[in-house]
Amino acid sequence: MIDPRAGGAVGQGGVAGAVVFAYESTTEDLRETVRVLSRKQRGAAGVLLKPVTWIVLGILGAALLVMAALTGSFASALLGAVLLVEALVLPWVPTLSARRQARAVGDQLVACRVTVDETGIHSVTATLDAHMAWGAFGDYVETDRLFVLRGPRRAGIRGGWIAKRGAPDQASLDHLRALLDRHLSRA
Repeated sequence: MIDPRAGGAVGQGGVAGAVVFAYESTTEDLRETVRVLSRKQRGAAGVLLKPVTWIVLGILGAALLVMAALTGSFASALLGAVLLVEALVLPWVPTLSARRQARAVGDQLVACRVTVDETGIHSVTATLDAHMAWGAFGDYVETDRLFVLRGPRRAGIRGGWIAKRGAPDQASLDHLRALLDRHLSRA
């Protein structure tokens, strides 16, 4: 078995040009990844569509409640209440989802060794040994702590992360960034 804590500039099988990150996964890594993945929609639609949807739902809900108060319609009151609840709850779904997933994964967050090279990404933990080709990803987002790898648009919100703290040195971070830029678009 490969020791996930072992780092270095040469990947599995001594492949030159690979970069190796070794780190302990944390719940905060998972939370940050879920937050980034939940913002997957890009451009003006990603910035405006969700808030506009919540506002429209709230206005429709309030209008239906006013109409129900004036007409005494139970159906309008019920629909208005449902729309208002949706407008208030939907903005919090990504945060609640991240918390739920973090609790579910909890003690499964373990030592990781991630090797990135021209063929893709190879992840090794005590319970996982997986290689993912570049085609499994659509793009990536760099945060202060992580490189979050996002699935293709057609795949919904799936992805993974590589923690910057796992880099043996600054040159490894720069090398990883160059590999990601060569194979994926930066979001």
